[in-house]
Amino acid sequence: MHQHFIASFIRKIFSLFIMAVLLAGIVLVVLPMSVTRAAEFDVGCNVTELIGAINTANGNGQADTINLAAGCTYTLTTVEDTTDGDNGLPSIITPITINGHGATIERSGSAPDFRIFHVASGGDLTLNNITIANGKATDYGGGIYNDGGTVNISYSTLSDNTAAVEGGGGVYNSSGTVGISHSTLSGNTATYGGGIYSEAGVLNISDSTLSSNGAIYGGGILSYGTLNINNSTLSGNIATEQGGGICNYEGVVNINNSTLSGNTASSGGGGIYNSGGTVNIKNTILAGNSPDNCVGTMTSQGYNLESGTDCGFTGTGDLQGAAANLGPLTDNGGPTWTHALLSGSPAIGHIPYETNGCGTTYTTDQRGYSRPCPAEGSCDIGAYEGSTLFGDVDCDCDVDVQDIMLVAGSWRCQSGDDCYDGRYDLDPDGDIDVVDIMLVAAHWGDAC
Repeated sequence: MHQHFIASFIRKIFSLFIMAVLLAGIVLVVLPMSVTRAAEFDVGCNVTELIGAINTANGNGQADTINLAAGCTYTLTTVEDTTDGDNGLPSIITPITINGHGATIERSGSAPDFRIFHVASGGDLTLNNITIANGKATDYGGGIYNDGGTVNISYSTLSDNTAAVEGGGGVYNSSGTVGISHSTLSGNTATYGGGIYSEAGVLNISDSTLSSNGAIYGGGILSYGTLNINNSTLSGNIATEQGGGICNYEGVVNINNSTLSGNTASSGGGGIYNSGGTVNIKNTILAGNSPDNCVGTMTSQGYNLESGTDCGFTGTGDLQGAAANLGPLTDNGGPTWTHALLSGSPAIGHIPYETNGCGTTYTTDQRGYSRPCPAEGSCDIGAYEGSTLFGDVDCDCDVDVQDIMLVAGSWRCQSGDDCYDGRYDLDPDGDIDVVDIMLVAAHWGDAC
């Protein structure tokens, strides 16, 4: 009897314990702890709304996303933040993504001097499909000053930004990481690094174009840190002293599948100036830079083309004293402008398939078109990959009805139109018309 009572008592206690646990679980489900989650903001065509969204995102601290109004122009007229200089927008202190949808953020021409963006050491800014224009810093980074944080820019444009006294007209990177892809930096100016000044840290550039930027040192880029350039074009950048395209001081530079042409430097290194650093170059064109293509030691990793001999390219597959035969910098399709390889260029088909990354590591060109073309063929040197078979726009090694239909499908598309594709402009005159269709038809039946 006594034992039965004890067993019954234990069962009741255990049942009460289980019920307490279950009730606690219910309470936890019904009354969860307050958790801040990432938010998404749709901003109208209003600067005040944009500033408010950035301030809210900074306070949230949870990788928020800000969507700008498509095609809108946000014109900044006053300084919003004074962190490390004057900034037109609040300093970015947490992870924030801004989707531009083709919008522009610009400083008003009548406004006082200030940059557009400042990214703090704990900040992480991602910009997609946006134009940053007319920033004017009194020290560093006219467009963007990355102060030890992380910046990623894609499908965007930075133009006409200035760092009048110091460096980084478009972008200044003090010590963090900057990634630029499928983007254009043009018309930016500074004392050091007209397009970009990377004082330390890492700068990654891919599928992008830097053109017509200017500085005393490093018209396109001035770098002291690690600089990686892939599938990109540097064209028409100007330095009044050294390094028209790139000026490297004591840093490490890796350049692959790129084209440097038409850059100038009064004191040398029209294409690249290297002092005390390491410059590795592979599958790249340096041609038509003035007064020379290279100053300093360059390390060839093979299959480069130089129009002179000052780069010292004597590695496997290198071409010295070669005429690159480049077309003008223009819209050849894709999101950024490129130099096409004209007929007869020795850069065409010079890299054998599966050699130096042809068709394996590197499978597209700067425009996003297939590399090599045709498939499993040889690759072109530089940022631009063309078909070795005229009229073979789909890269299947056969000029046939599919090629004609592709060209006809873009009939009347002109350079600058969303529908324009440089592969289908066979002339090329910036206009896809009946002449292009006839040119393909004239090669009907040609095969590799």
